[in-house]
Amino acid sequence: MLFRASPEPDALQGSASPVRAPALAGTHDAAVFEAETPAEALAEVTAVLGTDAEVLGIDTVLRGGLVGFFAKELVQVRARAGTGDAAAAHEHEAHEGEADAGDLPAIQRVLAELTREVDGTERSFADTLRAELGKQTQDFAQRLHPPATPAVEPSEPRPAPQPSPLQPAPQPVAGPLPGSPRWSAENLQRLGLPAIFARSVATQGPHGPDGPHGPDGPDGPDGPQGSQGPQDDLGWLHALGRALTTLCRPLPGGDFVLVGPRSAPLGSALGVPVVTPPQSLPLLGSVAVAGEVTDASRGLVAAARGDRWLHVVVGGSGWRALLFDEPLALSWAEPAHLPEAVGLCADLGMVLGSGPGMEGRVLRANPVDLAMVLRDLLPRW
Repeated sequence: MLFRASPEPDALQGSASPVRAPALAGTHDAAVFEAETPAEALAEVTAVLGTDAEVLGIDTVLRGGLVGFFAKELVQVRARAGTGDAAAAHEHEAHEGEADAGDLPAIQRVLAELTREVDGTERSFADTLRAELGKQTQDFAQRLHPPATPAVEPSEPRPAPQPSPLQPAPQPVAGPLPGSPRWSAENLQRLGLPAIFARSVATQGPHGPDGPHGPDGPDGPDGPQGSQGPQDDLGWLHALGRALTTLCRPLPGGDFVLVGPRSAPLGSALGVPVVTPPQSLPLLGSVAVAGEVTDASRGLVAAARGDRWLHVVVGGSGWRALLFDEPLALSWAEPAHLPEAVGLCADLGMVLGSGPGMEGRVLRANPVDLAMVLRDLLPRW
């Protein structure tokens, strides 16, 4: 709030868009009041000059800022202390305008007169001033006498939500899944595996032959609980892999002669030269001899073999005659020939060599891959 004595109204400087009211009396001993809002300016007038103060003019001015920018707009009121005659005149004019104007404060009577006498622009400012004062008076009255809060009728309590019943857990499927292999000792024998080999797989527990379900365990065939053997697909694969471990020993060292009617594809996969009788064999290095097995071909191999060991490929016509030539390892031409190669190696103490898997890729014999090939050969549920 700014207050200063101003003997002349023309001394005001820096006004922007001034709104001036006509003087109601002389300007002798006039005072200037500035505030941010009309209500604050008029309140200061009342506090300094009394309720009968006479408002000589109302303007809006700009204060502060830099070179005309960022200035702040204030409300400027020029007023002076009222006299008894002026107050009576004001009261008489107010009674003529409104029946209850005598009850209005002196400042509001001045605003009523301003509303009647000023032009359109001044009247708009006076209306705004009156609305601001009326709003503040109403807000003050509401704070003194706040309206009574209507009583809220208690609502009926809502029932608590009932928890939804839990869904029953899915029950495990009884029996093997469709498409799963039909594991049994009988089906392993039908593939071509020896009976003793198939039985050792079927009675082997989860921890080997000495485990709880192994042949030497309490649940083995000679134990008090009888033979249970592997209980699932993984258990059968584990037992079969353990049984195949002794057949997957390292191959003999040195050069070899790979023989058999269907030895050519395997020889090419192993990277050795392939010959067909009556073509002569090279004197050094490993070689594959393909073609029909006859006495002449066997004699050719025996004559040119030298120190090279014999490696027979199972498959084709007449290959079994090569078993009499003392081979040290057996391989297989197709996955279907693997069970017979496994059985011969188990019976004759030979080593499993190489052969194609179910996808056609040539495998070096190892328990895991061989167990998977034999699994794929089993019938399905």
